[in-house]
Amino acid sequence: MEFKRHESVKLVRDYLLCIDELTTLHWISCNTFDTLKDMSAKIIKEEKLSKPDNLGGESAKDRVDWAMSITKADKEKYEELLNDLRLSLTAVSAP
Repeated sequence: MEFKRHESVKLVRDYLLCIDELTTLHWISCNTFDTLKDMSAKIIKEEKLSKPDNLGGESAKDRVDWAMSITKADKEKYEELLNDLRLSLTAVSAP
C-alpha cells in the first residue's frame, strides 16, 4: 500500500480506535461470562431444592446457561475481530 500522508495517518488512527473499543467490549464480555459461570455453579446447589420459578418451567440455571452461550459467542467474535484488525493494521502500517 502506498503511503499517503493524511489518509494513511487517519486510517491508522481509525484502526487504533476500533482496536481500543473492541478491547473494552472483549474485556466486558469476558467479565460477564465469568460472572455468569459463577452464578451457574451457585444455582446448581440451590436449584436442587426448589421448583422452577416461572410458568414455562424454565429454571434459573437454564436462563443463565442461555446468557452464557450468548456472551461466549460475543466474546469469541470480539477476539476474531481484534485479530483481524491487528493484522490489517500491520498491513496498513508496513512500509
